[in-house]
Amino acid sequence: MTLRSPSDGGLRQRDWVRILRMVFQVRDLDAREAAYAVFERVTGLDPAAIGAVQSDGELPYLRFTPEAQELFDEWRRELELRLRDPEMDHLILSHLGKFRSLIPSLALLTHLADEGCGPVGVTALHRACAWGEYLESHAGRFYAPVVSSGVSGAHALAKRLRRGDLPSGFTLRELYRKHWRSLASKEEAQDAVDVLEDLHWLHPVHVKTEGRWTTRFFVNPQVMEEQYGKVA
Repeated sequence: MTLRSPSDGGLRQRDWVRILRMVFQVRDLDAREAAYAVFERVTGLDPAAIGAVQSDGELPYLRFTPEAQELFDEWRRELELRLRDPEMDHLILSHLGKFRSLIPSLALLTHLADEGCGPVGVTALHRACAWGEYLESHAGRFYAPVVSSGVSGAHALAKRLRRGDLPSGFTLRELYRKHWRSLASKEEAQDAVDVLEDLHWLHPVHVKTEGRWTTRFFVNPQVMEEQYGKVA
C-alpha cells in the first residue's frame, strides 16, 4: 500500500495526524490481557494437572473423548476422499494434507485455552474444524494466482524433467531458451519453477560464477522414484 501525501485530497496535515492517531490507538486491552494470560498458563502447564497420559519414554498426551473421536474419524474420512480427487491441484492437495495433524492440534490448543482438563471434547473439535474451513478459504485465494499462471508450465516442465530433456542444475535462462510450449518466456519459466519448487521437485542453489551470482535448480532425486505427488 502506498501512503499518499498529507496534502492529497484537500486534507491538512493535522487532519491526517488525527486519523492516524485514531487508527493506531484503537485496541482491546481486555482481549490482549486475556490472550497473554492464556499464553502464560499454557507455557507453564503441568501435564499431570490436566490429566495427560504419559507412557514410558513418551511425551504426555491427551486423547479425544469417544464422541469427539467419532466426529474426528468422520471428518478424517471426508478429508481423505477429497485428497483422492484427481482434479485437485497439487498445491492445494499438499496444503490440505497437513490438516490431518493441524485440526487435532487446534482442538487441543482450544481445549487448553479454555482451561479444559482430561480428554478433548466435541466443542473444541468443532471450533478447530471451523478454523480449518476458514484457513482453507484463505489458502484457496492465496494459491489461485500461482495455480492459474504456473500449473500448465509446471506440467510441461515436469514431463521434460522425467524424460531427461533438461539436466539437473539448470538455470532459468537455459530453460526458457529451449522455447518449449508454456515455458518459452522468462515469466512462464519462472512460474513453472516456482510451482515445482513448492512441491519439492526442485531445489534452488545460488552459485557465483565469473563474479556474478546465478541460481541453478537441482532436481530432487526422489522425483524420479515417484515418491512425491505427481504433477505430470
